[in-house]
Amino acid sequence: MPRKVKVYDPWLRMHLTALRAEQLYAQMEELLQITPNDFPDPTVPLAERESELGPYLGLQNKFTILLSGKKSTLERYQATFCAYQVEGIVMYYFLDSEVLMLGLASEQDGMASDTALHCMLHYGLSVNLLNGFLTFRHSMPAWLSVGIAHGNARLIDHKRNYFGQQRAFGADDKKIWDWEVRVR
Repeated sequence: MPRKVKVYDPWLRMHLTALRAEQLYAQMEELLQITPNDFPDPTVPLAERESELGPYLGLQNKFTILLSGKKSTLERYQATFCAYQVEGIVMYYFLDSEVLMLGLASEQDGMASDTALHCMLHYGLSVNLLNGFLTFRHSMPAWLSVGIAHGNARLIDHKRNYFGQQRAFGADDKKIWDWEVRVR
């Protein structure tokens, strides 16, 4: 039996993703200083609730993660169900169902390793959780959501924090993770 797993089974990766998402959700509740008791019970029908807030940080439905192996699968999903398409990770709000979705493909730029995918999950889900807080009536300021997202990703691997549509550095920049030197 090998000591270190080289390739994750897709089912194991799915379960790890769910576990990591639940842990991040709990971490964000702690950061926002809230508990599930601050929101309505999800088993109570919407018509019988005292508040319009939903049970999931204020949203009516759970935050959703779409994790695919191929970029083309994610692109087809966007073309079918989303009003617009973006390259890279997908953060999309379905207004009718009050769902914030995060879409990732392990085939995307640098996402082949589990560590990179884990960092990207924490980054994208952090942004979605903050933006979805109290029903996604407006986006959080970018400095706050992106700052917390980068901080959460750096907790996993401080060298993998270059997420974004347009990078502000060259592809050959190997020290982008070294913030202290760049800030100085």
